[in-house]
Amino acid sequence: MAASTAPMGIPPSDVEVLVISGKKKVREFSDDVLEHMKTQKWIFSKPALLLMRPIMKKEEYEVLDKFIHPMIEIFEEKRKGGTDWLLYGAPLAVYFHVSPYADPANPFIAATYTMLAAETLGLGSCIIGRIGPMLKNRGKKVKEKYGINPRNQPGLVVIFGYSAVKYRRVIRRNLSKIHYY
Repeated sequence: MAASTAPMGIPPSDVEVLVISGKKKVREFSDDVLEHMKTQKWIFSKPALLLMRPIMKKEEYEVLDKFIHPMIEIFEEKRKGGTDWLLYGAPLAVYFHVSPYADPANPFIAATYTMLAAETLGLGSCIIGRIGPMLKNRGKKVKEKYGINPRNQPGLVVIFGYSAVKYRRVIRRNLSKIHYY
């Protein structure tokens, strides 16, 4: 796997990888994570957020209120209709995570190298960043089922597959800000 060639701090690498291969298994993982998210939804409800508001930064509050809570509801709604909006019905998902002692950036570096390797094979990839943080504190059941060390720091999931759309040009994105000193 290309992730093993990614740069790291002090060897050996503390990056751990869960490979979920096959649409059926990816869907099962997606369903398990969504079930877990549903049990945590009350934390992101208006009453709970209003209670926590005095101890939260404005940005944290807005992300939880305007993004996380609606996101879970949309995932639930689409799932009832048979569509997987969490992992998009991907045939391959890889969860990169690290030990409690590792640099939290390490799974992002390994994931990036894996995505670049996938691109050379003609595969599309997409980072799904919300799963790791959702499993951080209370995801014991999901972690246990999939062999994820319960003490590990959250990482990120990358999904892979052949793109249904072939683009003629690259999508141009601008950085939020470039500051020179």
